This record gives sequence, structure tokens and C-alpha cells, in this order.
Amino acid sequence: MKNETAHKMILSFLLIGILSVIFNINPVQAYTATGTITIKSDGTWDPSDAPITKTGDLYTITQDIYTPYGITILLSNMILDGAGFTLHHTTTTKSSGIYVFHQTNVTIKRLSIDSFDKGIYLYYSSFNNVTGNRLTSNYGGLVLESTLANHNTITCNNFTSNFYGIYARDSTYNNIFHNNFVSNTFQAFDTSASPPQSSTNSWNDNYPSGGNYWNDHTDPDDLKGPNQNQIGSDGIVDQPKNIPDSGARDNYPLKNPYGIYSLTINVDAADGGTTNPPSGTYSYKTGSQVEVQANPDSGFSFARWELESAMAGENPTITVLVNRNLSLRAVFVPKIVIPAVPFGTLAVSLAMMLTLAGLTWFKRKPSG
Repeated sequence: MKNETAHKMILSFLLIGILSVIFNINPVQAYTATGTITIKSDGTWDPSDAPITKTGDLYTITQDIYTPYGITILLSNMILDGAGFTLHHTTTTKSSGIYVFHQTNVTIKRLSIDSFDKGIYLYYSSFNNVTGNRLTSNYGGLVLESTLANHNTITCNNFTSNFYGIYARDSTYNNIFHNNFVSNTFQAFDTSASPPQSSTNSWNDNYPSGGNYWNDHTDPDDLKGPNQNQIGSDGIVDQPKNIPDSGARDNYPLKNPYGIYSLTINVDAADGGTTNPPSGTYSYKTGSQVEVQANPDSGFSFARWELESAMAGENPTITVLVNRNLSLRAVFVPKIVIPAVPFGTLAVSLAMMLTLAGLTWFKRKPSG
């Protein structure tokens, strides 16, 4: 019995080894840092064995990283691509997951960061781009701090279960939209200085692109607020979201989390026409505006668009704002053809009708 068990174990190890060779299966690996990882001003990084590759201005993380002090960036004009990996904080020491000090034109994208004092910290840094990241269980998910006109752009990030989702202090003219704020103790905090001054940060894009999603919005109705003029429900909450202690607000808060939604285009087989794009289901980012063209077949006319079964217009070209899963239907109808009648035939027919009408009237005319 023992020999049989041993043989099975050996066979299992051999099978795993063979599959690893065939399918290039690698065990899940992570890098453990003992100090700060620094991307230096000369374009190199320290320590040199940190899981980072470089192609031109693009720096790509290649493994999950466990670190007590995070990554410090001392280089402008670069992109840090997290490639879906995670930066884990390993101690109780206060530190930043990504610390950008006095740099410009730095993009941080596709990185998950958890449990730091500051998930991403932009300090005296301007014209940077933070997009597509997941900030979870940090004290401050993203911290913006300086006395500069920063003009940073913060889009498409998920801020979840942080104490502050975003904390902006002495940081002005930043653009913050298309982010999801979910279950943070304070979703956002925006103050200019002490005493607080009115914020110059923008917390929304223009209508109908919209602002951010706030899961704690107290008035989530989407029934049309001021100056909202899209057909049907537009995915924008009617009441703005106020940002505490700043006088700032998200004027166009999103009804649904920002993400990927589907647009289904339908034409019944007997309806007599096609669409461009053709019938089918397509995926778009929230806020995408998709133009769809109706093309009637010979003998048919375009009648109307139906968006979620509601009348949406009679123009053959429609632009659809994708802010949730939507269904669009093109309706075509047969053309009404009136047969042509030669003029002579028509004249004779009218004369006969008038004559008959006159005779009928004469017969019915009462006698003198």
C-alpha cells in the first residue's frame, strides 16, 4: 500500500512537471522588498532586482510586490504600468504606495495598492495622470498636496474601503472624473488651505460624459436634473454630490459605477432594413457616445428608433450615450405606393362623378 501511494505521488509530480513544460505554467511569484524601491532621475531603479522592466519611457511592474515603503518616483515624463499587479504594504509604518515628488507628466496606471498610509501621493507634482488603478484599505487612497496649480487628471480609478478616497489639500485645478467611490469612510475631502477656501478642482467632466460614481449618494434618482437634455434616462443623477469642506461638488454624479457596458442593436428580420454597426451586442466604456445609422431596404422606410422600448427619435442617425446596459431597436415600415392614374382617365372619372352627383341632386330636389 505504501509503495502504491509513493508511486502515485511520483506520477503526480512527473505530470505536473510535464504540464509545466507544455503549457509554460509558472508558480505564482511575488517580490519582497526590504526598503524603498526608487525610480531615479537617471532612469534606472534601485534595487536593480526590483520586478520592473523598461521600454523607452514605459516602466512595467512584472510581479506583485510586498514592501514596507513603496515606490518613489524621482523622474518626469514616464509611465508606470502596474499591469494588473498589486503593491502590498507589509508593516504598520506610515508610507506611500507610490510617492511622486516634484515631478511632471507621470502616468500611473493599472496598479492595485492596498493598506498604505497614502496609496498614491502626488506632492508638488503637476500635469500627471492617474488612471485605471485600484486603491483599497489605505488611509488616503489618493493624496494631492502642494501649493501649485497642479492640473493633474484622475480618472477611471476605484477607491474602495479607504479612510479617505481622495484627500486634496492645497492642490488646485485638478480634474477628477469617471472614478468609483465605494464605502470609504470619507469618500473625498477637498480644501485649499487653512482657513478653507473655495476649491478650484473639477469633480466632473462635461454633460453627458458625467462625473464620478458615489455609492453613498443620498438622492440617486435619474429623472432629469437642470440642463440634462438626453433622451430618456441619461445615467446622470439629478442632484449634484457635494464635496465636504470645500464648496466643490460633482455636478453630474453617475447613476451606475463607471465601467464597461453593453449596447445591443436589434432589427427584426422582417422589418426591412439594416443598421451600421450591424445588429449585435457591443461593449463600450461608460460615457461613450456611439453613432448608429439605419439603412432601409428597397420598398421600406425608416420609422423610428426605440431605446429601451421608448421612442428615441425619427432621424436615421442616432447618437447613443452608453452609461448602462442598453437595447436599441430600429423600426422600418413598408412604403405606401399610390398607383399613377393618367390625367385623361382622371378627368373623365371626375366628370362622371360630378354628373352623377348632379343627377342625384336634381332627382332629390323638391318640386316648386
